[in-house]
Formats: sequence, C-alpha cells, structure tokens
Amino acid sequence: MELENLDIIGLVRGMGLTPDQLAALIKAAPVPAAPTPEVPERKEDGYEAD
Repeated sequence: MELENLDIIGLVRGMGLTPDQLAALIKAAPVPAAPTPEVPERKEDGYEAD
C-alpha cells in the first residue's frame, strides 16, 4: 500500500498538479458502480406452494 501511495505522489508531482488541482480531479472522477450480486437461478422442483 505504501508503494502505491508513493507511486501516486510521484505521478501527481510529475504532472505538476497542486493539491487543490488534485482534489478537484478526484472529486470530478466518476465513481465506479458497485458490482451487482449474482442471484442463483431457481430450479423447478415440481412443487407449487399455495
């Protein structure tokens, strides 16, 4: 995790972004949609409930 953070810092500094510009970029970034849980298919067992 620490190496990832250092990579991000290096990229941001390399692009010459200010902290305010980075904050604006993060806020403007789209949020990925949460994955939808898979619902198992119902198997027909020939039994019908009333």
